[in-house]
Amino acid sequence: MVIKNYENVSDQDLVELAGYHAYINLHKSDRTLVNGTEYEVINENYENPTGLDALTVQNLDNKEITVVYVGTDKGQPEDILTDAQLLSDMAVPQVEDAKDYFEKMDKAYGVDNVTGNSLGGALANAVAVENQQVRSVTYNPALLPATADYDPNKDYDNITNYIGQYDVLNGTLNSLKLDERVPGNSYTVYNGMPGTETSYVDLITSNHTGYLRNKDKTQYYEIRPEGGPGSGKIYIEADEHIVLSPWTGQPIYQSGTEDIKINPNTLRDLAVGLDQAVFSRMERIDEYLNHAMEIIEDEAAKKQLRIQKLRDQFEEVVETTVNHPLIQDIIGPGFPLLRELDVMSYLQQFLEEKAQELNQIYYSAPFLIRQFFSPIINSISNLVANAGDKLTQIIEDVESLINGFGEIIINTIPTLFYSATNDWEDAVVEEFHAHFRIVLPNCIQMAEQLKTFQQQILDTAEAFQFTDEGLASAIQAKANYVQTILQSLPSESDLLKASSYLTTESNLKGIQSDVAFTLLKEAINKLVVPLIEALHILALAAEGILESFSATLKSGLNSFFYFTPPGWLISIFTDFETRAKDKLNDMLQPVDEFASRVEGVRDGLGKLRNNMSAILDMLRPYIENAIFDDKKYRDVYLYNNASLALTKEMGMVFRDINTHLAEEKAQTIRELLHHGGIASMNINRLEEQVDRATLVGKPE
Repeated sequence: MVIKNYENVSDQDLVELAGYHAYINLHKSDRTLVNGTEYEVINENYENPTGLDALTVQNLDNKEITVVYVGTDKGQPEDILTDAQLLSDMAVPQVEDAKDYFEKMDKAYGVDNVTGNSLGGALANAVAVENQQVRSVTYNPALLPATADYDPNKDYDNITNYIGQYDVLNGTLNSLKLDERVPGNSYTVYNGMPGTETSYVDLITSNHTGYLRNKDKTQYYEIRPEGGPGSGKIYIEADEHIVLSPWTGQPIYQSGTEDIKINPNTLRDLAVGLDQAVFSRMERIDEYLNHAMEIIEDEAAKKQLRIQKLRDQFEEVVETTVNHPLIQDIIGPGFPLLRELDVMSYLQQFLEEKAQELNQIYYSAPFLIRQFFSPIINSISNLVANAGDKLTQIIEDVESLINGFGEIIINTIPTLFYSATNDWEDAVVEEFHAHFRIVLPNCIQMAEQLKTFQQQILDTAEAFQFTDEGLASAIQAKANYVQTILQSLPSESDLLKASSYLTTESNLKGIQSDVAFTLLKEAINKLVVPLIEALHILALAAEGILESFSATLKSGLNSFFYFTPPGWLISIFTDFETRAKDKLNDMLQPVDEFASRVEGVRDGLGKLRNNMSAILDMLRPYIENAIFDDKKYRDVYLYNNASLALTKEMGMVFRDINTHLAEEKAQTIRELLHHGGIASMNINRLEEQVDRATLVGKPE
């Protein structure tokens, strides 16, 4: 069967009709603009009981007729059922109705093309399998039902499927090994946006349809829409990422079969075609990478702010996780634990003074009374001394603990950003910066080289024509012709500068975060954990001493001279007992308060000790964000990823150019091929450098 001539049909138009215009509820007589060409809806089918939605449009320039099958409508149960049926062995009513609709439109108008996205793509392909005179161009099509009458081993050259690199549907089909049920030729299109971050909730839909359906019809994602360094747009429309041959303007994917005759006209076509196929992409690559560099430089300028923010977050995490009034402002002069120790020192001093006064009463008493009272006095003196010793150790260790935290916050935290390999103080930011200081000049050199190559093509075309005309004149005049116009082409440009940065195969920020986390953990375990453990033990021992102190005081108050006749007489004829009891009473309340405060310190230190692991875990994301702001890091990745897609497409263009140049034997064309080869190598190097930044910069 003869396939219609569709040289004037644009794959880009058909993809845009399928992925965008099919979903905006067009009706009969509506007109819509597709890549500068106006299309009119001449028929609509929205009320089919199986859920089939389709419309027929006419290109008002070339009058060709296209049936557009609408993809899955999640609000339409029939479409959901059809999607499920495509995966089964059941007959699919919507497919049969799609065929019927095509036959009706073909009979009425003569259909040239069918197209669709998702479910719509499966319907278009089901029609094209049985009507091979009709061209089917789809974007991310669903598979054909198992009941479809098609041969998986047959080439359906009338079917072209463009598959977005981030399409979930086709990724699933590939993983299930069902992609053979998508007939025809399938080609990857490097459009869309990676990831599933909540700030890009519509990514799955736009990656699948190839378009956004914004009210303002914009087809880009805004990066840092609030403005500032790195603010820009990443364009995602699928049709713009269909790579066209600069020779013919047709999709490049099967261009190796085209017969390009190298002559002045085709060379001029090539030179003009470079504007859209190469230079427009080069300009956008430069735009994307400069935006990425703006973000990197902004992060570099904010290094001290990032360090200080991490310091503040360290203190905040400690305070909020422990959630104890004494563990606040841990390195500040207002540290509550220091004030608590000041109060405890005052209580200790008070007890020492009262113990001395008690001793004075003791030594002023008769020998008999001193003998009776000696165990209590000795016990109180020892307890006061022991409590003082423990308090002194606690104060010393708390000061060491504060110094330890201070060492971590002031000195250790800045080292978390260091790179021992490159001796950088801001490892991730500086390595990206160093890499981009090479890549951006490479982009400029690449653009200049491409301009030179374009001029070389034009010069060659003019030389070819001049030579041809000169030879013809010489033959007519029966004279010799000496070629004087062709000059040697400019000398070979150097290859783009190599970069020795971003050579790791893993996420650079993740690697640095692991190193930083380990350093911080080691510092905490060395500088504060042993002190916290020691302080907890000291506080526990001090509590025991003070509890014994309180018990001794209470015992002394209840065991004086009433129990012996001499003691009873002494208590009657002297005031010793009253004075002694007054001093003991004076000491009892401070001892109990002292014990209570030590218990509070022990409780706070215990919570700090028990939460150190949780504190470290909570600090991990703050460390990662401080090394390179998470949102900015992702934005740098997105710009690099968008640039990578364009460099891949440029590589495809130059492979096509060089393939056709290689078919010519003329020395000038061979020289042109040589320079095209250099350009191709440089594009490959640029692609590798951008890819490297993408791989190591991919957020985890």
